[in-house]
Amino acid sequence: MIAAVLAGPRLGAWVDHRPARRTIRDLQIALAVVTAALVWYQPVSYLLLLTLKALLAGAQWSAFNRLMPAVVPDGRIGRGMGLLGTVNQTAAGLGMALGPYLAARLGPKVFLLDAAAFLVASLLYRRIRTDVAPAASADRRVRAAFPRLFGDPFHRAVLGLFLLGQLVWGMRDIGILPLVRDVLRLDTAHWTGLFAAVGLCGEVVATAVFAWRDPRPGRAARPWLAALTVLLAVSVALPVMATGPAVPAKFLDGVASCLLGGGAMLVLVMSAPPDLRGRTAALVGGLGMAVLAGSKLVLGLLMARYGVVPVYETVAVLVVVAALALAVPAGRSWRRATVVIHEWSRPQGGSAPVSADRARGAGVEAGRPGGIRRPAADDSHGHQSAGPGQACGERRGGLSR
Repeated sequence: MIAAVLAGPRLGAWVDHRPARRTIRDLQIALAVVTAALVWYQPVSYLLLLTLKALLAGAQWSAFNRLMPAVVPDGRIGRGMGLLGTVNQTAAGLGMALGPYLAARLGPKVFLLDAAAFLVASLLYRRIRTDVAPAASADRRVRAAFPRLFGDPFHRAVLGLFLLGQLVWGMRDIGILPLVRDVLRLDTAHWTGLFAAVGLCGEVVATAVFAWRDPRPGRAARPWLAALTVLLAVSVALPVMATGPAVPAKFLDGVASCLLGGGAMLVLVMSAPPDLRGRTAALVGGLGMAVLAGSKLVLGLLMARYGVVPVYETVAVLVVVAALALAVPAGRSWRRATVVIHEWSRPQGGSAPVSADRARGAGVEAGRPGGIRRPAADDSHGHQSAGPGQACGERRGGLSR
C-alpha cells in the first residue's frame, strides 16, 4: 500500500500518455505473470511480488478510469458505473464464498486460477474496439491535476467527503472483530462473516440503484454526498449503541458506502478532463488509501487504549459535523441546497462512442495508428462538453471496502 500511495500518481501520469485499452490489456498480462509467480512462496520475494502487483493494479485502475467514459453508450457514465458495480460486487460475493474452499483444496496453486482470470480479462479487452488516445499535452507532471482537484471549492469539498468516508471505513474494518466479540458479544466465527454478507447485499442494491437513477456529476451532488457520509457514520456507529439494529445497520452501511464511493468517483474522476483522468484517479485513490491505512493504525491504537464504544461514538460525531459543514458552499443557504438537490438524479446526455474501426474509416485522428480517437475535453465543473465518445469501491477497485 505504501508503494502504491507514493508511486501511484506518477503511474497515473504515465497512463495518461498511453492508449487506455492497450495499457489495460498489457497490465492484465503483467498481473497474470506476477500472480502466477506467487505460487513459489519465499518471504522476501513474496513481499516484492505483492508490492509489484499493487503498483500494476493501481496503474490498471487509472487506465480503466480513462477508458470507461468512452465505451459507455450515450454518455451515461452513472448508469455504466452502476451496472459495473453490480457485476463487481456480485463477483466479490462469489469470491468470498468460493475462495476459502478453493484455497483449502488447492493451496498455493490457487494463485494460478487468479492468473488465468487476468489472462482471460486481457483477451476480452482485445474485443473492445474503442480506445482513448494518449494525452495531447506534453505536460507529464502530476501537479497538472492539482488545480481542478484542490483549487476548486466544489471538488475540494467532494474529496473531503470521500476521505471522511475512508476514515469511517478504516474504523469499521479495524473495529469489526472487537465490536462483534466485546460489544455485541456474539461468536466472531459466524457473525463476522454474516455481517460482511449483509453489507455486500447492501452494496449490490446500491449499485443497482446507481444504475437505475443514472446520476450526473453536477454540483447538486454535494448535498447528496454529504447526506450519504452522515448515513455511513451513523450506520457504522449504531451497533455500539443498540444491539437490535446491528444487521439492518450493516445493510445501510453497505448502501451508503457504495453510493458515497461511486458518487465521489463520478464527480472527481469520471468527469475529469481525459488528459488528466489517470492522474486524478491515482491521486484520489492514493489519498483514500493513505487515510484508510492511517485510520486503521490510529483508531486501532485508540480502541486498544480507550475501548471500542468511545472511539466509535467520537468518530461518528466528528464525521457528521464535518460532513454537514461540507454539505453546502460558503454563503449558500440550506433552503437553496434542497431546491437543487433533485437535479443530481437527472440523466446526462452525450454522444455515443466512436469505435476504432469507424474512426479509421472517418479519418479521425489521422496519423495515429489504429484510428484511436481523442475524447472531447470536460469543463472544470464536472459537466461534459459535447463530443464523440463522451459519456461508477474497496472499496476495492470501484469501491474500496
